Amino acid sequence: MVTIQSVAVVSTLNIQPWMTGTSVFKSIAVILIILLFHGCAPKAPEITPEPVTTEKTPYGPVQPMKELLSSSYAQQYSPVQSVFEPRREPDYSKMILLSRERPEIILADDVTAYALQGDVLAAGFSGGHVRIWSGWPCAGFDYSSDDPVQNIWMGGYSPFVAVSSGNQQEISIFDLRSCTLRKEITTQAPVQNITVSSHASRIALVDEGRRLWTGSPGQTLEHRETLRYNPLAMSFTPKGGVLMVVDEAGWLVKWTVPEYEMLESFLIPDGPFEVARFKGSSLVLDKRGNPGSAVVWNIPAGQLDADNTARGEYLLENKVLYYILHHEELVKRVFMSAPELQVQINPEKMAVKVRDLDGRQRYFNARTGEEIEEFESYAGFKDIQVQPTGVFSWADTDYSLADPVMSSKDSTLWSRYIPDQGHYLWWTADRDRQSGTFQQRLPLRRNIRAEIPPDWVDID
Repeated sequence: MVTIQSVAVVSTLNIQPWMTGTSVFKSIAVILIILLFHGCAPKAPEITPEPVTTEKTPYGPVQPMKELLSSSYAQQYSPVQSVFEPRREPDYSKMILLSRERPEIILADDVTAYALQGDVLAAGFSGGHVRIWSGWPCAGFDYSSDDPVQNIWMGGYSPFVAVSSGNQQEISIFDLRSCTLRKEITTQAPVQNITVSSHASRIALVDEGRRLWTGSPGQTLEHRETLRYNPLAMSFTPKGGVLMVVDEAGWLVKWTVPEYEMLESFLIPDGPFEVARFKGSSLVLDKRGNPGSAVVWNIPAGQLDADNTARGEYLLENKVLYYILHHEELVKRVFMSAPELQVQINPEKMAVKVRDLDGRQRYFNARTGEEIEEFESYAGFKDIQVQPTGVFSWADTDYSLADPVMSSKDSTLWSRYIPDQGHYLWWTADRDRQSGTFQQRLPLRRNIRAEIPPDWVDID
């Protein structure tokens, strides 16, 4: 069962779309939000974080999230151009497959929970510690020595991370500026989502009953509203003047702080959603059932942004945290076995049966060389000798299942294209062919008659 990280959008039971106020009120509200995002809200007293406890953490140096993605990709996927690098001693016992797919990058294992907000990625582990990838000066911290991390939450504009284990009613809040524990709170019910203002002067959380609670550290939290839908994401604005909650239906609700009066409520189109996160002045939401397809909402302008391009997705499966690219790329895989092709001929039906490199059987018309899509089972096939290059002959006709891609030092690189698989490549010994290359291009052979040339495509 694959778990996809999600953040939420919230509306209340007592808030209806027709209760958002007059157009004049909406205009004032939008202007107020813009001012709040530009730092004109009342400034909360700033709490100076304690210094980082140690310069060297057990979790290695600080690493930004983008650097984690790029370095993990480079470690797990070698460049496809390396296929064309001449080898001093080609390995004839291996086979390479180049296929187009969305690469899955392994980021960490033994992960029990994770959270994503803006350019910050946090992962909790079964050993009770938390690893952080961001621009903050904190690579990770120890949360519990006994229990695995159950949940992690982060606000959109805050340097604080909330962590829980067990029943999700005891929450610890850590400061990423100093890698220190800032606050511990106990709630009346398990928490769905929690956020802390950027100066740690305000806390807001939603429990499993969709009840919204707000307050200040050290004080009893007050029940403000009961939400209509499950929250995906919640955050205070950078200066803490507004609390924003967005839910799975697409409702974005805003309250003033500290009065917690409803400022505005409206429905973001193209929902429902299953993932949401605050990033800069935008809210990024992934459509339900269409991972990686994002809608970007410009919060100050109150409208969809032009930047609604597809994005990658984070998946947690069997305690392994993955990042899956949103687009397909040519991926290189290596098989630790030499290629094996088997060919049989049915003279009566003029049919060629090939046991292909992927283990499947394919049939071709011996006269035309074209693949037979629908094939009736025939008896009477006889084995035909096929060379390691995929070349064979029958009835004074030459056939080829593969084509030479390049030659280097008495060896030739061959490629067989299988439409639903990709390009299989392997080296063979060849002293008769001159060294040469086809400029990093690959053949698309759709006809096995040797005299019919393949099409060629660039690997980019």
